[in-house]
Amino acid sequence: AVAILAQVELGLSVAFLRRRRPDPDSMASEKAWSIACFCNLLMLIIGIILTSCSFDTVGPLEYALVYDSNWKAVERDEVYEETRSFVGLGRSFVTFPREFIPISFRSTTGNGDGRPADGPTIDSWSGDGQNINVDLSLQISLVKENIPKLYYVWGQYWKNIARIQILRTIKDTTATFPTNVFFENRALLASTMRRRVREMLEEDNFFKLEDLQLRSIILPEPFEEAILDKILKIQQQNTTRYNQEVVVLMEQKEVEQAVAEANASVTLSTASAEGDRMVRVQKAKALRELVQTYAEYYRLIKDELGLADDPTLSEDERRAAISFFIWSRRRH
Repeated sequence: AVAILAQVELGLSVAFLRRRRPDPDSMASEKAWSIACFCNLLMLIIGIILTSCSFDTVGPLEYALVYDSNWKAVERDEVYEETRSFVGLGRSFVTFPREFIPISFRSTTGNGDGRPADGPTIDSWSGDGQNINVDLSLQISLVKENIPKLYYVWGQYWKNIARIQILRTIKDTTATFPTNVFFENRALLASTMRRRVREMLEEDNFFKLEDLQLRSIILPEPFEEAILDKILKIQQQNTTRYNQEVVVLMEQKEVEQAVAEANASVTLSTASAEGDRMVRVQKAKALRELVQTYAEYYRLIKDELGLADDPTLSEDERRAAISFFIWSRRRH
């Protein structure tokens, strides 16, 4: 608007001077015309500069509020996203991150992604009074509709205040767990920290917790050595017990193998004896049937020859006669 007015004024001034100039060769008229042109050109340049200073931009990964340095106030009506807008003289955008905001407490100087750590490991204590250091990181994001309230409540140092509140919540959480939980159930510890921090952030509703990573628990060196010694002794006890169980199982296996072999031997011997008995029985039956057959045929031969009714013959003579009869039949 200022630039347009300056251009209009320049055009009117030039037209006016041309109309009022009675003598083109007059030095006074030329000087006045030059001064008027210079003043209007200067106003045009100033207008362009002021107009360009009245614009401001918001990046694609930013939220922004309009800050009026004339009245030292921030507009609460609108939160801007990725824009280039005419905000006016003495007014500019105050930007806030739209992406995740990483917060890290660790023993090294960085987060592993090039950013500096927000603080050293958290020096805290367990419910038993044991000193511990917690190495963790978390990611939060801003709640867009509450950014104006955040600026009025915490100002430009909102991240430092959020970090302090998170630090206090983590310390209060670790104090509710006994020392053994820090070794035996870190998943429970991490989930409880995540829940407590989320509840704390939801009270003001300025931030939303995206995730929390419990990286490590650092204990004082003497205490950690004592814990390691205890763990090693427990492992040795478990190893000895497992070796004993292996020996017992091996002995049981050998006993079972011996019993199985004995049972197999008994079964084989029983089967062999039963087989021999059955063979002998069958042989006896066959011999009996053979003898019965011989006896039956002797009786038939004796009846056929009439030897049974001859009282003059003895038993030996009858047998001799029967044998001679059988022998003579075989020859024919």
